[in-house]
Amino acid sequence: MSEQQQEREVLREWSFNVNLSDVQGPTRAPGTVREVPTGFYQGLIKDCYINPEKQERVVFKIEFTEPGFEGVIRTDGINIPRAADDKVRYYWRAVAESCGYTPTQLDSGEIVLGPDAFIGKPVYFHYNQGVLVENKRRDERISYMSQAVWNTSKAQAGGNKATTPAAANGAARLGATPPVNASAAATPSKAEMLSKLGL
Repeated sequence: MSEQQQEREVLREWSFNVNLSDVQGPTRAPGTVREVPTGFYQGLIKDCYINPEKQERVVFKIEFTEPGFEGVIRTDGINIPRAADDKVRYYWRAVAESCGYTPTQLDSGEIVLGPDAFIGKPVYFHYNQGVLVENKRRDERISYMSQAVWNTSKAQAGGNKATTPAAANGAARLGATPPVNASAAATPSKAEMLSKLGL
């Protein structure tokens, strides 16, 4: 099946209910042909959809907005939770926090996630470029984090060096209203940040 045929057949009308209130996002933060070194980046979620062949997984197209890497696209995916306590909710919490959704929004019980919660939203992440095997990237990873954790982790790592980030720590429809910008949210105390970083 050609890429154009696949693009026409992807499912863009998707949503599911999930409770993220008791889940913490990933503590580890992690393309196109253009090489991007492992490091901390900002991006924009350009698209998210479900391929008919893998209906249990939402695919994200992330466009880098970091100077020097503008326009580079990387693909990521997260499985849809199959049960109320599915551990994959951890990754959904992380991508939601990365897009600027606040704990108040995410801790309100069951919420509905769909494309409108993510498409066009800024996102903060650590990108791990993986390894090149037979001219293909293997083990690429994007690890999402809130802007506050991203700022701290990037600073602790000394900027964008090949490194691993420091540890971080009901049915309202996300995306129907713009998320609160993380920088506009209340700034966490030093003790809260150290706790989130596992220090």
